[in-house]
Amino acid sequence: MRPPPFFPWLAALLLGLTPAYAQETPTESDDAKADENLFPFPSGTRATLSCEELHRAVATFDAHLAFDPPAADPAKIAAATADWLDPYGLWAPVDGTVERALDAERKGLLRELSGKGGDCRTSERLGVTLDAANSAAKTRFLGPSQSGPMALGEAAAMALNPTTENADPVEDARFRAAIATMTAALGKRGERYRQTLEAHLFPAATPSTAAGLLRASLLRGWVPLVDGHGNWAPTSESTSIYDTDLTDDATPRLFERATGTLGGARLESGARAPLVDGDVLVAVEPGTVAPSPAIFLAGLSPESLDEVAVAAFADRTVAAVPALWIHDGKLVRGVIPRPKPGPDGKDAPYTLPHRDLPWGDQRLLLVTVHDVHDEFGKDLRVLIREERLKSPALAGIILDLRGNGGGSMDGAIEALAAFLPDVPLFPLKSRHEEAVSVDRTETPPAAEQWAGPVAALVDHDTASAAEMLAGALDAYRRGPVIGTTTFGKGCVQSFEDDGARPPHSVGAFRLTTYLYALPDGRPVQRRGLVPTIPFPFLVEGAIETEADTLAAPPSFIGPDVREKTAIGHAVPFPNPGASFLEKCLAALPDASTRKVDDATCKALALLAPRPAKRR
Repeated sequence: MRPPPFFPWLAALLLGLTPAYAQETPTESDDAKADENLFPFPSGTRATLSCEELHRAVATFDAHLAFDPPAADPAKIAAATADWLDPYGLWAPVDGTVERALDAERKGLLRELSGKGGDCRTSERLGVTLDAANSAAKTRFLGPSQSGPMALGEAAAMALNPTTENADPVEDARFRAAIATMTAALGKRGERYRQTLEAHLFPAATPSTAAGLLRASLLRGWVPLVDGHGNWAPTSESTSIYDTDLTDDATPRLFERATGTLGGARLESGARAPLVDGDVLVAVEPGTVAPSPAIFLAGLSPESLDEVAVAAFADRTVAAVPALWIHDGKLVRGVIPRPKPGPDGKDAPYTLPHRDLPWGDQRLLLVTVHDVHDEFGKDLRVLIREERLKSPALAGIILDLRGNGGGSMDGAIEALAAFLPDVPLFPLKSRHEEAVSVDRTETPPAAEQWAGPVAALVDHDTASAAEMLAGALDAYRRGPVIGTTTFGKGCVQSFEDDGARPPHSVGAFRLTTYLYALPDGRPVQRRGLVPTIPFPFLVEGAIETEADTLAAPPSFIGPDVREKTAIGHAVPFPNPGASFLEKCLAALPDASTRKVDDATCKALALLAPRPAKRR
């Protein structure tokens, strides 16, 4: 099990946010902690909550939520609870009994969340109903098979989701036959596979256990209905609430995407060699190449399967993971080696994407920022230090934030220090604090600062920490923002232990702990950033905004915290010459993205100084 507590420092690592006083300087994360194994293999045991644990967890959530939670629709809470109870729809949907029971008791479930009733009689009553449904489904799907054996590949890849809610003799017989085929193929391990599958798919062994499962599902279903960016997850599924890619040294994954099947996990994409996409991963042995108890994956929830993908190599001492999988209908035992680290010792060395574009007899540095990861500020400042020494000289820096959904607040603040050293930035507001907190940039070494022209490209999908980057440049009039009105996510999420089992936790919350405004006080939440230079960048699909998000936090208008002496230090871009568009397009050779590149060049052309008007 995960050694608690661990979420508070991880919140600092991912968001860099612990505002407790009026002016604060971001601090570096604890590097020693980064080497700990935060994502152990899931045990497969579904999380349960007692009545007291549910109330403690809700109290923890309320104590950290930045805004007054809206009233959630009891019917939606009941429906969301049912979804989390039974991830594959094998027992909760049968005959509609569970859904009807939850819906009938929805007001009682809401009272349990509030703690007003003091006890949890509603969930205890429902536990009896859930236990009966669980038992009926177990008989339906795990009874003895009367059919002949199936092909192993077919059995292993069989989907867990039934096509009908009610019993179907043909489908149920195939389900049982597939289990029998897998059990026989695994030999001595077959019975353990079957027992594990039963525990994963049908965990409500008693009415009391069923009630505990219900309360955990109730909490998980309720949180996103009152905080549009919030979630709760048990420790065995903690990757579901973290963006594990927001680091320069992302843990290599066993696979990128998988679907739960009767055999285990059908690998859809990103399988780590010698695995290939299409294989069914049956079991893994955590730890090292030394023998250890195998973990069967059959019946694990989608979130637990993702935890397996990250947990495999989360411990840096693990050189390889023994595994059992099915390839081309045959059972394979082998070892999946850890990928070799790069020259800098990192598992996944990261290079900040950038390219030069001609600008007269100088060049623009176009930095493509797909997301704002933890080390983005450091990476950008190193890039500036290196690029300013090259020839031809830099005419300016462009931060391409289009399609950037945000990321680390720490990364954004550290990056802004290159353009706005030693200035106050974003007012931060929580209902639990009387004073507004304000972040402040540091003063980087002179070689890592850029006092020349700078601009940002944004579109409708630019959000959160990316809006911070563009918004601060705009608020201080440091450089123009080109594009369309941005997404409008002006809130910050942190991670908190749920406090359900002091001194330990059952899981953790990701929840909105602060609302932020731009340095001049303008709101971002639900509003977005209006560009200083409009340009119609196109985005794929329908345009969605934060205001469209269910249970989106409210907007926040902050005070103007800018230092007056730091405002208005924009440096105009020099003249790019008459043939800029032609040269810009020639510098972007990828024909498949010519439409996007054409828009990029046309937008950048708007930075050229305009000729003085004649009187």
